[in-house]
Amino acid sequence: MSDKASKSGEKFGVGVAGTGFGRKALMPAIVASTGFELVSVCSASRENATAAAEQFGVAHATEHYRELLDNDEVDVVVVATPPRLHKTMSIDALKAGKHVICEKPISCSVAEAVEMLAVAKEQNLTHVVNHELRYLPSSREFKRLVTDGYIGELRYFDVRACVPLTVNPSAPFAHYSWRDEAESGGGLLSGIFSHYIDMMRFNFGEVAAVHGFATTALASKPYPAGNGPERFGEVGTDDRIAVSGQLESGALFSMAGSWSVHHGAGLRVEAFGDKGTLVLPDPGTLLGGRATDEALTPFALSRQDGDQSAAFGDLLEDLEGVLRGERRAGGFATFEDGLRVQELIDAVRLP
Repeated sequence: MSDKASKSGEKFGVGVAGTGFGRKALMPAIVASTGFELVSVCSASRENATAAAEQFGVAHATEHYRELLDNDEVDVVVVATPPRLHKTMSIDALKAGKHVICEKPISCSVAEAVEMLAVAKEQNLTHVVNHELRYLPSSREFKRLVTDGYIGELRYFDVRACVPLTVNPSAPFAHYSWRDEAESGGGLLSGIFSHYIDMMRFNFGEVAAVHGFATTALASKPYPAGNGPERFGEVGTDDRIAVSGQLESGALFSMAGSWSVHHGAGLRVEAFGDKGTLVLPDPGTLLGGRATDEALTPFALSRQDGDQSAAFGDLLEDLEGVLRGERRAGGFATFEDGLRVQELIDAVRLP
């Protein structure tokens, strides 16, 4: 790997493994960034790798991950594959001398996350879990206000997510995929709520106790349409969850929801303190009120959206400063943060 920490004019080369979410949200941000250059694309499908490379003007496309790792132009590897591959691909990248950005959740188990963190520390390389929602304008303002004492001491933190993602043929997760396989790291708790477990820890500290339920309502889903008769796959992951617990501070929390509902009200985050309240009625809006206010009012934000690609772009800007030695740490989630999130997930799924 080239040493670019002191070469402020050079871009860091990025290789992306995975052309689903990686192509939709991550590659556009890399191409638009000023400090990074997309230099390699990898997918299990050669066709998908080539199509993504052509879309973003990248010379190197491959279906062989080792070719991406052996590319000397690659300084940072983005692992944007199903979670079942996160451990092996991240460790291989670290041992090849590459910094790693791994999609969330970090892995399929606490044991895998522990191993990933150990290797990252041994290699002394930067390790990131892509909880890009930390960089949404609403989340950044939420963090600033909590740090400044706007709500005072947290009493109760609540997340509700009821979203119709699976129940009609046009829904994003309507067809059977790795998200429905436990061995692949799928499920609602990992897919959506991992972001809000991270948000809770990032703002309010560690979890002291947790219990809950993660079960399956929609037992089977059709495979994507093909030329033959319709086939169905058995769903082996949670699509509804109800979790409650206590933070080390003594504050209580709850998280609940389902992505297999017909008329969900969307996603809502609420933090209640002894001096005030903060509410995210959606990812692009932040409301707040002090204890003496009669109603919540909106805060002005730089963007009124929940754009994941833009948030990832802001994460990259933060990461660049760390890689160039301009600061010791960034605001991004690390493998250690990913491990803590996975600990809660496993505590609910494997009581």
